[in-house]
Order: sequence, then C-alpha cells, then structure tokens
Amino acid sequence: MKTASPTLVALLRSRAPILAFDLYQFTLPGDTVLYYGTADVPIVYNGNTYGGSVRFDRSQIDLKAGLEADSLTVKAYASPTDLVNGVPFHQFLRQGGFDNAYLLLQRAYYPAPGGQAMGPPTGVVWLFSGLVTEVITGGLKAQIKIDSHLYTLDLKIPRNLYQHLCNHVLYGQGCGLNGANYAVAGTAQAGSTIFQIVANLVAQASLPAPLPANYFGLGKLQFTSGALQGTWIGIQTQVVAGGTVTFILTPPLLAAAAPGDAFTAWPGCDRALSTCQNKFNNVGNFRGFPWIPVPETAD
Repeated sequence: MKTASPTLVALLRSRAPILAFDLYQFTLPGDTVLYYGTADVPIVYNGNTYGGSVRFDRSQIDLKAGLEADSLTVKAYASPTDLVNGVPFHQFLRQGGFDNAYLLLQRAYYPAPGGQAMGPPTGVVWLFSGLVTEVITGGLKAQIKIDSHLYTLDLKIPRNLYQHLCNHVLYGQGCGLNGANYAVAGTAQAGSTIFQIVANLVAQASLPAPLPANYFGLGKLQFTSGALQGTWIGIQTQVVAGGTVTFILTPPLLAAAAPGDAFTAWPGCDRALSTCQNKFNNVGNFRGFPWIPVPETAD
C-alpha cells in the first residue's frame, strides 16, 4: 500500500492543478548514489538534490493484486558531457557501472505555478523499486530494465550444482585466491585495435617467466590511464608471436587503446580441475565434481 502525507492528501483532494515529477535514485555497487529528476530545475528532497541534464522516460507501472514480479523500462538520454565518476554516462553504462544497481523511483508533487515556489515538494510517493537487470545502449539513448525484488524468486535452486567444472568465481570468496597477487601491469603498444591489445607487460613478481601459453585467456583487463581509463574488458585468448604478447578481447572495445595507455590484467580460469591444480595450485578450494559420469554414459 502506498502512503502519503496529510499535506499531500489535502492537495490531491483539493482538485487544484498540480505538478508531478519523477525522482530517480540509483544506488550503484560500491554504494555510490546518483540522483536524477524529470523537472527542469533541481528538486531538493531529504537533503538530496535530484537534477542533472540526463533526461529520463519510463514505461507505465502496473498495479496488480497478488504476487507477481513487475519490471520497469527506463530510457535515458545523455550527452557526452554528462559524466558519472568522471566517465561519460553511456560509456559508464557499457562498462557495467549500473549492473545490479538498485533503483528507487518516487514521484514529487507540487501545487501548480502560482501556488508555491519550486522548493521542497508538498509530498513524495513511492512508485517502484528494484534491481537493474539489463542495459542496452546506442547513440545518445540507453534502455535500462529494472526488475522488482520478486524476480529473485526465479533463481534456480540449489545454487551449487553437481558438475565437472568448479562452481566458484575466480578470485571470489569461495575460490580463496587474492586477485591482487595475480594482477599484472602493462601498457598498450602500437598495433592495438578495438579487437586486440598489443601488450608490453612489466616484469614483476606476479608475472611468471617464461609466460605460459594462454596464461591470460578467459581473464580480464582494466585500463588505468588514457581515454579508456576505468574500462573493463574480457580477454578471450592470449597470443605470443616473436616475443610480442597480444590479448584478443571480448567483446570489442568502443575505441582502440592508444600506445602508452596503462592497464592491469588478471589471468583467467576455465574452472577445470587441471587448471586449478597446475596453474593456481588451489585444489583445496576446488568445488567441481570431475568424476561424475557425463549424461550420455550414465544409465
């Protein structure tokens, strides 16, 4: 049930003309909070300023009786000068900055112009809340899908499956490996494109010598300087030819890295028992079941 303050109830019952604006509050992973509003001027509510030049449009919200997982589609229109943590808004979305972010959508009400100056709203009503589950970007428009918390009821149970490959996430809590111990610094070299990084890796304790075949395959990379600073990208495979190390990327970058752009790379894992043992010496934390018969041979 939605609640409203007595002041707002009185305003709505007066049948006088009113103004209504949406307030978008995104809480990103890491607890960074972004505040946006659909009014032409900033709105201050609960000590937070809802504004910015990013414009939002959304789908209708259905109110139904019973237990049903609702979803909301939000379209965001931003220019290259609209930044989030120093990164253009759409680039931040492509980098996964809004993945699993929490949205609180509320509506602020005001008397029509002449009845009250644009200050604190007369009242605010909750409209929708949920987690960002899908982001599609293109041009100056982005489409963000938010599912209510009830969508978590669709998750498959049990969480851990009996399978040949490890259930843990590399460098995660169950895996037990510290990613900082495997981080390798490097810089992009001439010949880098949106599909590959020609890498100059800095000799350091975390870099094995000689470099094993496809050591960084299925790993990840983050740029730490240049126009792509902050961008995360996956490493599909590692190719070594003539002493030159090249990372084949997945998906492609939005723009090619410039020579000298610095990055940090981490080796990947195919979650097989042999990789866990020979590459990471971490069999004690392996959570796969490699001796289960495959379905084709089990009676």
